[in-house]
Amino acid sequence: MLDFSTKKIFLFDLDGTLFNTLPDLSFAINKMLVAFGLEPFPREIIKTFIGNGSRNLVRRSLGNSEHLLDEAHALFMEYYKNRCIEETIPYPGVIELLKRNFRAAVLTNKPIEPTKKILAHFGLVNRFEYVLGGDTSPERKPSPAGIEFILSDAKLEKQDALMIGDDTPDLLAARAAGIDSLMILGGFGKPENILPYFPKYTVEHFVDLLNLFP
Repeated sequence: MLDFSTKKIFLFDLDGTLFNTLPDLSFAINKMLVAFGLEPFPREIIKTFIGNGSRNLVRRSLGNSEHLLDEAHALFMEYYKNRCIEETIPYPGVIELLKRNFRAAVLTNKPIEPTKKILAHFGLVNRFEYVLGGDTSPERKPSPAGIEFILSDAKLEKQDALMIGDDTPDLLAARAAGIDSLMILGGFGKPENILPYFPKYTVEHFVDLLNLFP
């Protein structure tokens, strides 16, 4: 099993890893769809659309109406920025773990404005040494660019870092950057999409990390 004591910085995904953001994302997506005269989706369907950033979330929800993408994404972001902390909650174990003394970063494909709003709402915005969003990272995951920026700026080596996420972009970004990763199988990502990549380290839920961290 992975020796967490050898790691000097932990990089966390946000949606599906640190926070259950599905209720607020679903509200904003469905409000956007209704505004365009389209049918809303159940939350569990919207969950399958999440990954690779907000624009891709909107694109998947539009289906055959992808020609509306630019206007729809702008409307979704307007709704979501005003709604992103209504029902969003940290997963069990998140607050407890983040009270421990270790270097941490957030690397998410989510836009930075709602990312920081969520972190600030839960008193965590200053807990992380780095917070990179999909519109502030050099490139979105699965590109390794965000990881490489953090390691370079923090003057750390590849073996010093661990990426913790819940979907294939997290795993693939870590692999491309040459760092270890741990995948949470109970997040937004589907295990059937993650497991074919043979992740070396997995847990079912975030709370399982409490017994692994030093």
